[in-house]
Amino acid sequence: MAKKEKEVEEEIKKGGDIMLTLPIKKKWYDMILSGEKREEYRKYSPYWIKRFETIGLLQQNKDGTYKAPIFFSAIVKFRNGYSANSPSFDAKISLSIGTGKTEWGAKKGETYLILTIEAIYKKNNSIENAEANIMQKDKDRTYIVTELCSNCMNEIEMTWNTDIWGYKAFCPVCGERLMLCDECRHTEEFGGKCDYSANSDTCMHNKAVNNNGGIEA
Repeated sequence: MAKKEKEVEEEIKKGGDIMLTLPIKKKWYDMILSGEKREEYRKYSPYWIKRFETIGLLQQNKDGTYKAPIFFSAIVKFRNGYSANSPSFDAKISLSIGTGKTEWGAKKGETYLILTIEAIYKKNNSIENAEANIMQKDKDRTYIVTELCSNCMNEIEMTWNTDIWGYKAFCPVCGERLMLCDECRHTEEFGGKCDYSANSDTCMHNKAVNNNGGIEA
């Protein structure tokens, strides 16, 4: 079962078991350690869905689709190779579903399980530097988002990390879906690339679900 923030921290302090080992190419391994790469991707496939569901980072909905619970994290081991002696580091990750960044290895338009690197724990110089780089990049960010709910027409202001939880939230007033369109428009990655379809009520951050319960590409 996935653990909440404090439980993850306590497990790390006690030297708890790593829940999952993930092989990773050297290029991405080095970029994560340097703080340059904040996400790792796995295919949205039955194999990976099952692995992440087993450790509690995915939950199946009644209609057969899957969701990643917010505010949940897990400890995993990233390993550059398949040998037990291959270089590795331990990290706290959260999971989301969506499209990835091509410069970090994702294919354009493909749906992935997105592993967001929240912290790196095995203490050596290179990993401590990676943690410092990540903190430096985030220190000026407030995570305060403001959006008008199209259902109840209230202006909503809340704390929300789009890197971890994506651009689809739920209105705290009426409970309906709240797309964070203004946040999307002001990012370097998605600014000016809105692909919303009024006919299907979908976009890159709110994909349609097919008859098999999967997310359409």
